[in-house]
Amino acid sequence: MTTEKRISVWVEDAERLADCVLGRAEGGEMLDVGLAGRLHDINPAVEARATVVSSDGLGSLRQQLEGGSAPLIESRPDLVVLSLAGEVGRFKAGNDPDRVVDEIRSDLVACIQLVKERSGARILVANLSTLDPDDPVYAYKERDSDPFVLVAHRLNLMLLGVSHDEGVSLIDIDRKIAEVGGGISVTAAARYNDVGCDTIASEMVRIIEDYGFLDDRPLMDQVGARGGSSE
Repeated sequence: MTTEKRISVWVEDAERLADCVLGRAEGGEMLDVGLAGRLHDINPAVEARATVVSSDGLGSLRQQLEGGSAPLIESRPDLVVLSLAGEVGRFKAGNDPDRVVDEIRSDLVACIQLVKERSGARILVANLSTLDPDDPVYAYKERDSDPFVLVAHRLNLMLLGVSHDEGVSLIDIDRKIAEVGGGISVTAAARYNDVGCDTIASEMVRIIEDYGFLDDRPLMDQVGARGGSSE
């Protein structure tokens, strides 16, 4: 069957999100078949390409986008996948966690708005599993900084609000990992084994399919309460 539709996916890689997107033959470490192959399997007339780039965080991406010379925009993707996993390190001892969340939210919203305005790409943002096998938390007393589980909850809650306001889709890793079982899918904070990566990849495929990328129908718009959209 000849190719009738091409889909370009740009992925900002944080904490090996690449392993949830790329098959082993493409450089991933966990999946036999990556995101592009899964989309093609659903509709052989679709040729999908996933470009995975190392992420230095939302703040760095915002600077690139505001500077007007971002490789993301120059590549003209149909879909952009962002992640909150790379923002965890911004929560340091002595920092006000509410202020840090506000700063991350500002960077995320700026990135979303700039990508929509300059490329029209649909945007998916991955949250975090709140499970950290290396640090089971039973009490918060006498800790110098928030444990990962609390940081993840803060970021996930923030993302819910951004998804509502900006109209972007949430890749709910926390929910999907909980459904499959964190004990068999999470290896460390924000790191997943083959079971976890397969679960996340399947959820990404479901969202992309819902948007209409694999069908002969108009793509679903991303319209948030704020009024911004991808068209």
